[in-house]
Amino acid sequence: IKIIIAGGGIGGITFLVLKFWGQKWLDEKFNMRLDEYRFSLNTLFNRVSHVQQKEIEVLSILWQKLLDSLGDLELIVKPNGHSHSNFNTMSQEEIKTTLEEFEWKEYYIKEILNYDKDKNALFLNTYFWHKFVKAQKSVANFHNYLWRNTIFLTVDLYNEFKKLDILLYDALKDTEDGKRISNEELRKRANDKIYEESKHYVEKIEKMIQKRLHFDEAS
Repeated sequence: IKIIIAGGGIGGITFLVLKFWGQKWLDEKFNMRLDEYRFSLNTLFNRVSHVQQKEIEVLSILWQKLLDSLGDLELIVKPNGHSHSNFNTMSQEEIKTTLEEFEWKEYYIKEILNYDKDKNALFLNTYFWHKFVKAQKSVANFHNYLWRNTIFLTVDLYNEFKKLDILLYDALKDTEDGKRISNEELRKRANDKIYEESKHYVEKIEKMIQKRLHFDEAS
């Protein structure tokens, strides 16, 4: 009987030991799985958060580049877009001082100083092409930034930005061609694109961005 009792005692102890270690193993496995789940969840949240932050950054920069492009284009599409002094009645020193404010290269200043015909016409032509190059760079910057960051934009926002991208390029091309061949119809078409057609897209994009960024909830 003692042996049986002893045997039963050992069996009971063995069962308790196995039960203890089995439970501990299960707890460790559960905690390990729980930690893995928490890590995966945190990783997902961080990834989503980073994507959203990048989207906000892209929209902010893209919007600014769009406004820069429109502003620079406005300076070249509107007729008689710059008032200036009468260079034909100014002294050489006065012309030089005035032109230095534009921060042009010395070549362009000397060209106007030495021009023996209508200095005003030469100034306006030089002024136009300097502004044209600036507008050209702005439009290119907007286009390139849009192209590089398409992945961070929703499809509907990208489509609207793309429409403006095409419009800006067309306005730039019409302005250049209109200037080179003295075609007022082309220049008027460019003017309408910037002052009329672009407004519809800009207003639409502005509302879409505000909705995307939940401006109404922040106010």
